[in-house]
Amino acid sequence: MGDAGGSRGPGGPAGMADTADRPGVLKAARDSFEGRWVTWNIVRALAHTAAFGMLAWALFLHGVAEAGAG
Repeated sequence: MGDAGGSRGPGGPAGMADTADRPGVLKAARDSFEGRWVTWNIVRALAHTAAFGMLAWALFLHGVAEAGAG
């Protein structure tokens, strides 16, 4: 039968038990990934800020256009 609980494979509890025995493994994995994550998180934040600014500007222009038409 299939393993519905997902206990096999690298993401299952058995694979996690292996890394719990070696505390340096998790720290090394985080250290190798954290720099890239922080960089792309900053890019994401700047993109969302720019999108919000464009939305606000579009709403402002829409309001000005309606005020002039009415």
